[in-house]
Amino acid sequence: MTDFTKTYKPAAEQFKIEGAVQSVAPYGEGHINLTLLVTTDKKRYILQKMNTRVFPDSDALMKNICAVTEYLKGCGAETLDVIPTRTGEKYLRGEDNFRMYAFIENTVTYQLATDKDVFEESGRAFGQFQNLLASFDASVLSETIPQFHDTPKRYRDFIAALEKDEFDRAKLCRPETEFVLAHKDTLSKIACA
Repeated sequence: MTDFTKTYKPAAEQFKIEGAVQSVAPYGEGHINLTLLVTTDKKRYILQKMNTRVFPDSDALMKNICAVTEYLKGCGAETLDVIPTRTGEKYLRGEDNFRMYAFIENTVTYQLATDKDVFEESGRAFGQFQNLLASFDASVLSETIPQFHDTPKRYRDFIAALEKDEFDRAKLCRPETEFVLAHKDTLSKIACA
């Protein structure tokens, strides 16, 4: 069994945090990065071990995050607070790359909408986020996962995988497959550059 405090305290202590680290423990239900709650004798923080297989360019990823959060702060919006390392870097480089955020107290995270109100509020929050970013200069961002938002390419990849049916599972999801095929012409309307 992993002793998270012993294993990750040295990384946490490389950031400009308030207080002495008391504990480090797994936090949340994320599936891309290892997310840890760091508790000091003064505050709490989120420490993430970045998944460099999914996001191999940590510099570009953190540049994007900082550009967006700094812009939002300039608009007066509440947003993530990136905690720099003790040397002033946006993240801790090493065998494993880590980033840290101030923990946002009194918040709740939903993996699924539990009822109509949660779904409505998440839509409202996403709309506010998009409205705040309407004047943001997206040209300053880097593409961190090539072609991730290329819907036509994803559709072509889907068709190729469906035709290959390597694991003979296409028959198990016919209604879903038929739905995607029936909406081929709609995909171009939701494609993002």
